[in-house]
Amino acid sequence: MAGRDQHYVPKTYLRAWENEVSSKKEPDKKFKGVYHYYKNDLTTGDGRNVESILSRYHTYTIDFDHSFVFNEMPEVARDYGKKIQGIINQREVMAYYQGRKLDTIESLISDEAFQHLEEWVFYKKDNPKRLAKKKAILNNIREVHSYEIEKKLDDFLEKEWQKTRDSFIDKVTEGAKCGSVQDVRVNHTLATKLIYNVLIMMCRNPEFNCMGIFPAIGTTFMNIFSANETDNENMEKAEKLVKLLLHGAWLAEIYKGLFDTKKGFCEVFSKGIQKNCKMTLLYCSESSGSFITSDNPAFMFLSNVTKNNRNGLYLPLTPHHLLLIGKGIDDIENVDMYELNNKGVRLYNNIILNKAKNEIISICKHLGYIL
Repeated sequence: MAGRDQHYVPKTYLRAWENEVSSKKEPDKKFKGVYHYYKNDLTTGDGRNVESILSRYHTYTIDFDHSFVFNEMPEVARDYGKKIQGIINQREVMAYYQGRKLDTIESLISDEAFQHLEEWVFYKKDNPKRLAKKKAILNNIREVHSYEIEKKLDDFLEKEWQKTRDSFIDKVTEGAKCGSVQDVRVNHTLATKLIYNVLIMMCRNPEFNCMGIFPAIGTTFMNIFSANETDNENMEKAEKLVKLLLHGAWLAEIYKGLFDTKKGFCEVFSKGIQKNCKMTLLYCSESSGSFITSDNPAFMFLSNVTKNNRNGLYLPLTPHHLLLIGKGIDDIENVDMYELNNKGVRLYNNIILNKAKNEIISICKHLGYIL
């Protein structure tokens, strides 16, 4: 099956940073895009279009190796079952496991049967007593991919993000009517939707570690699988298995956040934020600079030095708007707005830079003025 790149930073999000840019290879040729940097080289931005950056091969794809998470993802499992059923129909065969006919989607993806795929047998539909060659059929089944998570991300965030972001910014700035003001009232539905979007954005990133839970699980698994193990080849197999398990756990968290399961990281944190936090919109004029963003746009920043005013969840919304969700005593509909000078822009940009993994996005070809 052909490869499939999937953007872990949404294209619709990155388009807020689009402007007229030029690449390093063709500095005189202007086109619509963003300036892209690597953290180890912040000298000059390279003009890129948003289609070509911040994506990975099959980032959210569920394939045969991830079948162990089917119980956590019923919609994905059903999609997978439909595709297996399609293969069986196309091949004009009937599938059996231990004498039981697998003639429904539920039977095809059941733990009892699917985990023993090698033991399935196939008979010709036009001659039920004649066995069909199963090697090619099993290969087809192992090549099945489900894109349900990617499709749901498109429906949930890509198609709605710009409207949600702009509605929030417009409401706050309209209520502020000046550079800095406290307690601008926004609609509860809009506030909670923005919060959930931030959490989905945070969760969907491959760098997401579920507040340190995933690394801890990985360490535990490695200790178990590699106990008394000295063979390098077996150690590599153990590391590959742990990586697969953690990837499955990550995909399961995204699924929980998208398919309204009422559990998981996004649901728990959304409720906690609504109960204990306050949103602040930080604004900068063009004369004061602009905010950068990165390959890790939504993140948590914690520092004992700045715990009273800068700790919390961050997401740059546009080059001139930065959302900060931190501790607060007011209800979540009361939003503060502060206008930053260049010094403030530099301070927050350095926090964003620090939390980036490898890549930075800006509207500026040179970052000196804003870093």
